[in-house]
Amino acid sequence: MRSIPSLMIYGIVAGAVAGCGPSRLLPHPDALPKTLDGRTLWHTQHAYIYATDKTVAGETERWIADLAGYLRRAYGRDLGKGIVIVVDKDEAPFVDSLEEMARLQRRQSTIAAASPDKTVTIEELREKLEEIGMSETLACRIALMKLDDIALKNAGLSGLPEEVAWRVCCPSQRLMNSAIWEFAPVALEKYMGKGLALMTAWAWPVAFAEAAKALRLGRDVTVFEMWTLLQKDWSAGKRLTEIFRYTQERAFVISPMLSLALSMLKKDSSTTTKSGAPKKENGISSNLKQP
Repeated sequence: MRSIPSLMIYGIVAGAVAGCGPSRLLPHPDALPKTLDGRTLWHTQHAYIYATDKTVAGETERWIADLAGYLRRAYGRDLGKGIVIVVDKDEAPFVDSLEEMARLQRRQSTIAAASPDKTVTIEELREKLEEIGMSETLACRIALMKLDDIALKNAGLSGLPEEVAWRVCCPSQRLMNSAIWEFAPVALEKYMGKGLALMTAWAWPVAFAEAAKALRLGRDVTVFEMWTLLQKDWSAGKRLTEIFRYTQERAFVISPMLSLALSMLKKDSSTTTKSGAPKKENGISSNLKQP
């Protein structure tokens, strides 16, 4: 276990590199444009990253490198190279409509062999957004989406390097942080009423910071899920078990408070159904979407 001084040093070092760009850039491949809808291509060891500036590109490189390191330590396997389109604060979304989000989700459900009744319709998406007070534009901007050939072609990426194994768009960390403040107060007011919501305002900075960490966890788990599908020697049960394991471990690294919340949520969902009857769960929920 790390000593307190070593943890402090680690924190100082992590803070020092937080504003840096990618540690090492590789030559641009001929198959990819150097810019994409205002975003610059940053060719790094583990991914082709499209981002508007070096800070966002460096942040993206680091979380992907963390995942690649985890896979090597835990399984002795490589992540494979990906394409990541990052949406930053005040930028237009990459997936620019709920219709396109629904199409990509339907495709993911088909690949994951999810039952048709679990496919999210556009009407259901709009209802969920209304419940939490989120605009459609913001939902598209913070969307964590596994991209297919159609989405990439529509964006101008008609050809990809052969080594590309996974493709995703995701929000930057600062977009996650700002997005929470944009919709969470509205959501609280809807659930609690304006008076009670204002009474809890003193706790918003901490609570909203934890909520942003949950978005960050979702980003990391999304790419891990994509990687599990590439492991052809793994059964569906093995994939679900490992996704659950990674989710728990990554949540604790990001925030012990977030990890505790997930554990409590799992405990509650595994013992109770809507009717109050015991609910049997093995691993994680069967409606986890895979690429």
